[in-house]
Amino acid sequence: MRNSGLLLGLALVFGVVCSAHGDLVFDNGAGGAAGVGNGFGSDKAINFQVADDVTLASTTVVTQVDWTGVYANEQTLDFDDNFEINIYADDGSGLPGTQLASFAVGDNVNRTFSGISLFNIFQVFDYSAQINFNMLAGTKYHVGIWNDTTLDPDDIWLWAHVTSGGDATFQSGSGAWSQEDSIQDFRLHANTVPEPGSLAVLSVLGACVFRRRRG
Repeated sequence: MRNSGLLLGLALVFGVVCSAHGDLVFDNGAGGAAGVGNGFGSDKAINFQVADDVTLASTTVVTQVDWTGVYANEQTLDFDDNFEINIYADDGSGLPGTQLASFAVGDNVNRTFSGISLFNIFQVFDYSAQINFNMLAGTKYHVGIWNDTTLDPDDIWLWAHVTSGGDATFQSGSGAWSQEDSIQDFRLHANTVPEPGSLAVLSVLGACVFRRRRG
């Protein structure tokens, strides 16, 4: 019975430590497909990239990014997406600075129609992609998402957003980043780094179980 109790305790602690996997740790507040009201072109085909900032309260390994977007103008969708997610440090003035990581997720974005259309014309799509990036607590980062629709000259991809109240940024070509009054729609999921105390308890329980088994 004691062994069973220790194993249960170990399982419970392990569950607490590991339950953060896939947790939603950041929502930029645009409201998803149902909340966005427009889109901002972020496409290699026009050499224009959009980013928005994020600051997390806890050090976190970000493992997934969700976002929404639309295709203008013909919406033929006769090509594979070719997305890239870029992470930038802040330059100290609220703009993206040094690029810290780039994830060429391509067409592995789980594109699905949300059931909502902007202006009753442009279908809003949900996207989700896996990344792996460690964000430090209290540190401002900028997340840039852009597609490459070069193979489909009829369409340009737009990152869906709320048109006011935010501090998104954009870059044309290799030029300087500029501020834009919009809130880009994206969310982050992550593995939260366990507190040292949780790991210590897990180690102690593991040692107890090992001793009991040897006994």
